[in-house]
Amino acid sequence: VIILGIYLGTLGSELNYAERRREIGILKARGASDLTIFTLLLGEALFYGVIAGICGLVIGVLVSRMLFSASLALFGSTNSIVGFEVSTATLAISVILAVMLSLFASYKSARRVSKLSVSEALRSYTSEEAIIQYKPKIDIIMVVLALITYGAMIAITEISKHPEAYDFQVFVTLLCLSAIFILLVPLAPFFLIIGLSRLVTRSSPKIYEYISTITTPLLKDMVSILKKNIKRNPRRASTVCMLISLALAFGLFVSVTYDSQVHYDERVVLADIGADIKIECFPQTGINLSALQENISELQGVCASAQSRLFEADINGIYYIATVNAGSYWKVAHLDNSMFIEGNVDALKTLDTKSIIVTEHFAKNGGYALHDTVRIFYNNQSKIYTISAIVKYLPGYGATPVADLYVNEAGIENVSVIQYFLFLDVEDKETVACAEYIRENYGGEVSVYVYSEELTKRKEDPLSASIYNFLNIEFGFAILITAAGIAMIMLMAVLERKQEIANMVVRGASFGQVAKLIWGEGITVSFVGLLLGLGTGALTAYVFNRLFDLTTASSPIARDVVFGYTSLIIVLVAVLVLIVTTLVVVLPLKKLKLGEILRWRGG
Repeated sequence: VIILGIYLGTLGSELNYAERRREIGILKARGASDLTIFTLLLGEALFYGVIAGICGLVIGVLVSRMLFSASLALFGSTNSIVGFEVSTATLAISVILAVMLSLFASYKSARRVSKLSVSEALRSYTSEEAIIQYKPKIDIIMVVLALITYGAMIAITEISKHPEAYDFQVFVTLLCLSAIFILLVPLAPFFLIIGLSRLVTRSSPKIYEYISTITTPLLKDMVSILKKNIKRNPRRASTVCMLISLALAFGLFVSVTYDSQVHYDERVVLADIGADIKIECFPQTGINLSALQENISELQGVCASAQSRLFEADINGIYYIATVNAGSYWKVAHLDNSMFIEGNVDALKTLDTKSIIVTEHFAKNGGYALHDTVRIFYNNQSKIYTISAIVKYLPGYGATPVADLYVNEAGIENVSVIQYFLFLDVEDKETVACAEYIRENYGGEVSVYVYSEELTKRKEDPLSASIYNFLNIEFGFAILITAAGIAMIMLMAVLERKQEIANMVVRGASFGQVAKLIWGEGITVSFVGLLLGLGTGALTAYVFNRLFDLTTASSPIARDVVFGYTSLIIVLVAVLVLIVTTLVVVLPLKKLKLGEILRWRGG
């Protein structure tokens, strides 16, 4: 947002000073020096900064109160529990920051304009066709650095997850090399977006020629003029693309991060609950699990149920084993093949009294592989099983599984049970009623967990909700800044080409045709920016979300990168904003009078 704000401020200064060239020329003709003009323009920037700082503080207070109120609502509180104040220090910081940004954005333009000669400032400004020399060296370096940094981020994630796969010296060397590039992480997205935008849009005009074909149905024979006009000032087109790419990339980063976190939360809750409803109880309560299962199975909406027992056994050390009803567990549990490292869901359906399913943790610790045999000892008994599958976890036993092995309950008798589990498959509309019945009648003996309830609790976590709301507000600012920036750039393009537009009208072009031509230029450049923003934004979101894997490295549940419907909404919003912005700028051209056009032509 700061980068976009500075860019917008710079564009505003350029437009402001371009419109006031004659005013500056008159001041110089009356004796004003370069220093006087420069001081005057910086004084204006200082004044604008103070006003912007106060306005920014007011908006910031409103946004903060909105986020604060949302957090309180999620906590269930209707009254403010903390005083909300704005200190003089906050006011000072706001104004100082705004003044610094304003001066930074205006300095270069003010310095250039103040050095204009009187004749240069007073003469009518006429645009000229010119090929701006472009040197891609810096942009190539930026893109390469960004890609290497992204690669290092992914590498350090993989290395940290599987350190055992590397020799110690190799591991340390790779980690150190990756750490060097990690220092560039905050700058990498800007390097990639700015460098790639300039490289793609300024190294060759071909991309505009290809994209401009989308305007053919509207412009018809004027498409060739459009292509020529865009080539005349590739720097301006590149700036538009860069603005759009930055905003869209940030929006995609926010949406993908949120969707990925929601998906991860769903997987964690699924691992903990396992089915629509999960019931836990301990032998100390004296409850008869079979009788409980029979009673609950008769409730309306209950489609299937499966019970499980947890006990411990000796396998060169103490491990926990869970019994599984092979005929019913797979019907009630929310299973998928992503939970299996070797084998698949069919291993559960065909689990017999001689087969066993083990976790990845157990297999690594004991050096076991698929189809190996495992001997377990419990209650003075000994049994040999063949490993039929290796899993990350099974639903209902936790993301960090409480059980290390899973066997068919038919072959297990006379064990000292540590804990009982009962999993229920319930119709959606009856889930809440079923859970309430169990809590009312067995609440003192069992613990009841409902998948939908637990998922809602995680989604309504106040901290997560506030952060997501804040990021959405930031994206809103980014979109507004981008829209304003595009409008200013297009307005600048129109002002610089007044005489050209006048000549077109005098030679027979209608105001509608001129408006269509300018609009076509805006849409073409905006579409290129959208494509760049989609590519760079998706790549940035993917890499940074892979880096977030480090926060869940100890969990068997992978934090997948998800491009959900919110990402689609953000892209559609960006497209709509760009179309509306370009229309708002060009529509006034249709209302111009011939007399005004002739004055433009005369300078």
